[in-house]
Amino acid sequence: MSYIQNPYSFADVTYLFDDFTNALFGYSLQKLRTGQVNGVRLERSSDNAQTDVELYDSGSIDLSSTVSAGGDLSTWIGSDTGYVVTWYDQSGNGFDLTEVIANAPKLVIAGVLEIHISHSIVRFSSATADLMNRAALTELADGNDFTFFTVSVNLSTLLGTLVATSTGSNRMQLCHDRRTQKRGSFALGSSTSGFADLDAQYDNSVIWQQSSFVDGTGKDVTHWKDGVAGGANQAWTGTYTNDTLTIGGGASGNQINGRIFELVCFSDDKTGSRTTIETDQNARYA
Repeated sequence: MSYIQNPYSFADVTYLFDDFTNALFGYSLQKLRTGQVNGVRLERSSDNAQTDVELYDSGSIDLSSTVSAGGDLSTWIGSDTGYVVTWYDQSGNGFDLTEVIANAPKLVIAGVLEIHISHSIVRFSSATADLMNRAALTELADGNDFTFFTVSVNLSTLLGTLVATSTGSNRMQLCHDRRTQKRGSFALGSSTSGFADLDAQYDNSVIWQQSSFVDGTGKDVTHWKDGVAGGANQAWTGTYTNDTLTIGGGASGNQINGRIFELVCFSDDKTGSRTTIETDQNARYA
């Protein structure tokens, strides 16, 4: 990733969703919209108590963040593990993600905040099949245009699902893929699959910023990693399934073992604004 000065470190700032229309959903540990209060809801491992964790005006949630139960996160969590049972949608659409504690990802493990290069992250483990989900969004149905912008780290050398429209065999899926196939995003339609390749395999210890435009009319996907266009694209035919919105896991065996910083989706073609949005994410995760 290439970095510039964080634009949110100054007064009188606007946020990503203040500046761009047609936000469908946004999950982050940083504020994306003026007026957004909470980032996540945690469940404590020792007693199953829950609390909301507030966002800062600038920067990522940390152990000093205010919690709705009173005080700060460090005091509330103690030496416990904090499971993310709700990841609040910051688009204003109310498309929150939820999960039961048995399969929920983690923000704090044994009192230690999960971080990567000074930024807090939501930690998904493929060993425990961690994921988050909600009811399907009609805007992601086959035939519609939408654009993803994501920031993540894959700790394995396998395919890791970031977003999927189904856990079945036919689905639209955005990946952090470190296999030899190197696919950034693809649709498995009822006839043939379409995909957008990356140009090469990449190291698993670095942050990826990825952008994917899904052209529902043309049935094609275009993908960029760190602002660089991927390789070959192939259109799909048939229709992919849209029966749930799943974060962190698609079909069986495709769960990500890694770290998710931010997932953003717009319900239109944002390729004209792509570099500006990528610069915004790069700056905030420097």
